[in-house]
Amino acid sequence: MVVWSAEAVKSQWVRAEADLAREAGTLVQLTLDDAPLPMPFNRIQCADLRGWSGDPAASGWRKVALSVAELLGRPAPAPETDEAPAARPPPSTPEAFSIALAPFADPTGAAAGDDFADGLVAEIGTALARFPILLVGNASPDSAAHYLLEGSVRRSGPRVRINVQLRDASQGERVWTERFDAALEDPFALQDDVATTVAGRVEAAILAHATRRIAPRPVESLAAHELYLRARETIRRAALEQVEAIEALSERAVALDPGHGPSLALLATALGFRIAYAGAGDDVAALGARVSQTIDRAMLAGADDPEVLTFVAEAMLLAGEDLVVARALVDRALKMNPGLVVGWDIAANIRMGRGEYEEALAHYERCLHLDPQTPWRTYVWPGMAGCMVAMGRFEEAIPLAKEGMQIGPNNPWGAAYLIAALAHSGRIAEARAVLAQLDPRQAGVFTNSVGFGSKLTGMIDEAFKLAGWAAAR
Repeated sequence: MVVWSAEAVKSQWVRAEADLAREAGTLVQLTLDDAPLPMPFNRIQCADLRGWSGDPAASGWRKVALSVAELLGRPAPAPETDEAPAARPPPSTPEAFSIALAPFADPTGAAAGDDFADGLVAEIGTALARFPILLVGNASPDSAAHYLLEGSVRRSGPRVRINVQLRDASQGERVWTERFDAALEDPFALQDDVATTVAGRVEAAILAHATRRIAPRPVESLAAHELYLRARETIRRAALEQVEAIEALSERAVALDPGHGPSLALLATALGFRIAYAGAGDDVAALGARVSQTIDRAMLAGADDPEVLTFVAEAMLLAGEDLVVARALVDRALKMNPGLVVGWDIAANIRMGRGEYEEALAHYERCLHLDPQTPWRTYVWPGMAGCMVAMGRFEEAIPLAKEGMQIGPNNPWGAAYLIAALAHSGRIAEARAVLAQLDPRQAGVFTNSVGFGSKLTGMIDEAFKLAGWAAAR
C-alpha cells in the first residue's frame, strides 16, 4: 500500500517500492493531498482520502478496503448503513496489560542450592504489581497474557549478570531487553534495585508499544484509556504547541469515561500548562478554578493510583498552588511505587519550585538511574541544569541543558536554564543567540516564574538582562 503525499512524491524510495508492487500486481494506493501522482502511477486507480476523518464508510476508504480484500482473497467488508449500523469493534488496547512472569534460568545458582534467581523473580513480580495498569501472573502453557517476561542469571566469582527481556506473547516480538552487571555483596539490595528498575522500564516499554499501535488510528475511534495513552505520550513534549492537543485528548477521554482518574489528572496538568504559559490577556483566575475542580475530580477517581497523584502534583506546581501539598502527594506516590520513573521527575520539579535544589538534583539522578533512556528526560536534563545553575555549577549545567533541548527544542524551561548558565559563565553572545530563538508566546513561563524557586528566578532574571531582554515582571 502506497500513501501518496507531497513528500512521498519526492521520495525515490517510495517510488521504488511502489514500482515493485506495480510490477507484482499488488499495488494499492491512496492520496492524502493535492500533489499530482508521478507517472505511471497517475494512470492507476488511486483512492482519494483528502480530508478523510476516519469514517470507514467513506468512499475513498471503501476503495482501499475492497482492494486489500481482493488481494487477500477475502470477502469485501460490508458497508455500514444508517438502517443497520455495523457494531464497532471493541478497543484494540486493553485497559490493563497482563504479564506472564517466567522463572529465570540460573544453572550455577540451582547447582549450588542458591535461590537468588527465584528471589529476584518474586521481587520483580511485586514491583510490577505496584503499577495499576499491569496485571502479573506466572507463566504457564495455557497463559493468555499479553506479554511474557523472562530472563537468566549467570555468575562469575563475586559478580552476577542478569539478562531480562519482554516479549509480545501473541507475536513473539521482543519489546524490551536489558542487562545488569553487579557485585553480589548484598543480594537483597541488588534484588530490590534490579526489580524496581525492571518494573519501571517494563511499564514504559509496554505503554510505548501500545501507544505506537494506536498511533495510526483516528481520535474518533479511540476509547477513553487509549486517548489517555495518546495524551500521556504528547505531554512529554508539552511545549506550547502541544498543550491544546493534551487538553483536547484528555477532555474527550473524560467525556467518554467521567471517572477515568488518569485522564482527569492529565487534563489538570494541561490546564496547569496553560496557566504557566499565560500572558496578559489570559483569564488565569478562570483557569485556576478549572484546575482546582479537575484536581478534585481526579483525586476522587484515583487517590490510590500513584500516577494520578503524580500528575495532580505537577498540575498544582504549574498552576502555582500549594507546593507543600503537591510535595506530599508525589512523595506518597513514590512510597506506593518506587519504580514510577515520572514520579521521580515530578518530585524533583516540585522541589525545584520550593528552592530545594540539591534534593531536586538527587531526585532527577534517581529518575535517570531507574531509566537512563526515559522519555521524560525531555524535562529531566533541563531540570538538572537548573539545579546546577542555582548551585553555581554553570559549566556543568550547559551540556545538560543543551542535551535536553536537542530532544525537546521548544521547552522554555530548558532555554531559560541554558541562557542562565551561559550568561553567568560569561558566554553572553551564546546566551543572546539562544534568547533570539525563543518563541515570544512562551514568555509567560519566565514572567510567571513557574517552577524556578526564588533563588533561581533571580539568577534567570539577571541572565536575561545580561543577554538583552528584561522579563516584564
